[in-house]
Amino acid sequence: MNSETDPFLQDDGETMKNRVGIVNNPDALSAAERRLTTAQNATVGEVTGNFDEQHLRDIHKHLFDDVYEWAGTMRQDTIELEGETIRVSESAGVLSKGSTDFLPANQISSELAKTSELANSPDARSSDPDAFAGAVTDTLSRLNTIHPFRDGNGRTQRAFVQQLADNAGHKLSFKGVTTERNVNASIDAHQGDTTALNRIVVESMDADRVALRMQAVDDLDRAGYPVDEFWVETAQDGDHISGTVITAEDGYASLADDNNRFIIVPRQDMPVEANVGQSVSFDYERGDVAAAETPFIEHALAHSAEDRVNPPFDDESDRQAFAQEIRDNLSPADLDALKAGDAEVLRDLREPFLSENEQLRLALLSYDHGDVAPDAGARINIIERLSDNEFSERTAITDSGPKHF
Repeated sequence: MNSETDPFLQDDGETMKNRVGIVNNPDALSAAERRLTTAQNATVGEVTGNFDEQHLRDIHKHLFDDVYEWAGTMRQDTIELEGETIRVSESAGVLSKGSTDFLPANQISSELAKTSELANSPDARSSDPDAFAGAVTDTLSRLNTIHPFRDGNGRTQRAFVQQLADNAGHKLSFKGVTTERNVNASIDAHQGDTTALNRIVVESMDADRVALRMQAVDDLDRAGYPVDEFWVETAQDGDHISGTVITAEDGYASLADDNNRFIIVPRQDMPVEANVGQSVSFDYERGDVAAAETPFIEHALAHSAEDRVNPPFDDESDRQAFAQEIRDNLSPADLDALKAGDAEVLRDLREPFLSENEQLRLALLSYDHGDVAPDAGARINIIERLSDNEFSERTAITDSGPKHF
């Protein structure tokens, strides 16, 4: 498709028309989009709604409004783009990627109404992890088939179901899910098999597995693997594991199976020796995964709760150890997000998880003492958010006297 048939594209037929002034350079636009949406994702929790079509529109607009004029609009909408009226038949009444065809535009609203019913069902609000995971899997599968937006569907869907998880009292983090795994699981779901997608959801509801997945992806990246081109998943109870050991770290082993997927197994759960290059085969039985120890992060957080003026470390070696803990527990993508001001990537560095204010304080500590160089404006943004939160808390305490109802 070229710009003559798709009014959303510029003259090169590849780069979408955008607010950031990037022309004929899709790679540069992708990088800018990733940076800007990462920054916006830090505050996407402020978007509220009824888990319906309007809620999806509001999330998409929040994430992409700095990038695209049409943020928040769907494929069935008639819109104004650079002063030109764009109708459905001229743009994306029918949308496809590769061999996958998505829902025709004239069916989007009716199918989103059915998806909203699912997202508001008892299972989607259940405290039972299995019931909730099933509802989220079906919601993601439906949204992917509908594909209501011209672009940015994946990020919008993930933010949508993460809010659904928060609403039901669950934690859901997709950090460390590689593109290869996500795309293929989505294709399977589109064809009626949601097994792989459900495994992603179940794994992403387990903070220990998320931390293990992130660590493995980071280590594979450091080892020179194009990790986003590989399927990386953690073993689940009852799996039959068969493959060749490719890495044997202190806390886990990575195995490449016959389908060239990387399977991550905690070393404590390995019933056999795990030496690099060795072929192994066993039935996996999960044990408890030990939470990562972060004593210097804990010390810095405790110090900053009482004193945000004086440095938390008197010893340079302790400060360096703190910086190392930050690097060890964040993937390269999460480090980039932290530099852009996304403190939420720090949420899972402690069980059960860091509060929003702890995330913000730790972000400042990482900027000031953890060798994390923030992007322009990120530090000020974090300070302002933390100050606003603390002011609101003090006001709430002051105003907490007797009230008439």
